[in-house]
Amino acid sequence: FPRMEKSLERFYFFETSKFEFFISLLIGLIMMSFVTSFEVMGDPVASTDIVFDIPVGVPVQKAWNAWTHSSELEKWLTAKADVNPVLGGAYELFWEPEKPTQNSTMGCKVTALVAERMISFTWKGAVPFADLMNNEPLPTWVAVTFEANSPNSTIVHFRHSGWGSSMRWQQARQWQEDSWRTAFSELKNYLEKAP
Repeated sequence: FPRMEKSLERFYFFETSKFEFFISLLIGLIMMSFVTSFEVMGDPVASTDIVFDIPVGVPVQKAWNAWTHSSELEKWLTAKADVNPVLGGAYELFWEPEKPTQNSTMGCKVTALVAERMISFTWKGAVPFADLMNNEPLPTWVAVTFEANSPNSTIVHFRHSGWGSSMRWQQARQWQEDSWRTAFSELKNYLEKAP
């Protein structure tokens, strides 16, 4: 029944595409709800997530572009970026482009996305913590949401999750938190001084 098999293949592809879109949208909405509920309730005592709220004096679209356009990321976070802001797209940052497999997020992917509202992606750790953080499946991930405070003001809500509890995981988490703190100072300076 080759004709029936062809029809089923087309139906399966069509249904899979719709299903994948629906799942992506659902995950995005859940992530936004999850992050928003933490903003209201505060972090539970046991949470090890790295959480920052970064107010920036720019519209949401400009803050969104700073996280989703490779050329923008290269102005505040990394030396080279290869980011494709679609579900399953690359979220690869290279701090030493001449050594792409080290000190990078090579292989990281966008896991959820709602345009100009939220993006989530997997994350790799620094070289000293590669044995913990850079094995598949990648254990940590980042979720960033964008809240318009006014037409020219945005709050970027940031959450880095998936941390283990051992002493070495605590060291990796502290290193990453310090790195993010420095990066967000650069982000704020870049966004608010850029024309």
